[in-house]
Amino acid sequence: MQYYYLMSSLPDLSPEEPVLFEIGKLVRQIEENLVPLDLKYFRYLLYRNDNKNIMHHLRLTQGLRDASHLIFYEPAAYAFEELEDHLKEGEKLPAYMQDFLAAFHRDELPTDWRLRENILKEKYYQEALSLGEPFLKAYFTFKRNLKNILSALNARQYGFPLADVLIGEDDLTVQLQSATQSDFGLGREFPFIDDLRQYIEEKAFVKLEQTVDRLLLVAVQDLAHDRFSRAAVFAYFIEASLMQRWVHLEEKAGLQELENMIHRIVTEASWPEHWHQEGAA
Repeated sequence: MQYYYLMSSLPDLSPEEPVLFEIGKLVRQIEENLVPLDLKYFRYLLYRNDNKNIMHHLRLTQGLRDASHLIFYEPAAYAFEELEDHLKEGEKLPAYMQDFLAAFHRDELPTDWRLRENILKEKYYQEALSLGEPFLKAYFTFKRNLKNILSALNARQYGFPLADVLIGEDDLTVQLQSATQSDFGLGREFPFIDDLRQYIEEKAFVKLEQTVDRLLLVAVQDLAHDRFSRAAVFAYFIEASLMQRWVHLEEKAGLQELENMIHRIVTEASWPEHWHQEGAA
């Protein structure tokens, strides 16, 4: 399926001149133009925020509230009321969400909420990779590798157990847990590791975040060869989401405040997902 009309109607994206638009409106425009199978695939780019909303809902059911207890993460596949209804019914959710919720209600999950969140993320990645869609498979593989490398570097710096912060089990996670080199012996395959390590050591957290986002942008741009394909639609959405996130953050706070914000996040946890209003990258 070629999306000539959709891609032609979307504004050009440029880091130098970011276009201001409401991400929720972009999501609706994309969803209204995708054929059913491509819409199914696209929603896996949104589920990462639904995962957070589910975790937030479950914590509230256990009487746990924190500074973000009023936050609903967007863009998400399910609106607030819709997600609440699905959680009550236990149906109409992706299989990985249903599996996780069933395990939660059977008390089969660890008591540590961060470990629970990592289990949900792992199920999410596994299901996305199992779809067999080429763009999603390559994107989620790269993203999981990047996040695991980042988590491992951060765990080393702040003394977190690596096993508690890595997602999934594969050759990369084994290497990250066993290697003693500063780059985990992975510098040739992932040449950006030294830069990430340096930014963490120097507490240059805004630069770290920007570098991670640039790596994701390069990855998705390399995957979208046909500018009217569904891969191009997915890449456009990811790129627009990341650009908009930085525009909004820089409007709300100066770079120094952003630096302080990310520093607080990093030193309090392994490396959580991006904060509240974020893209779906």
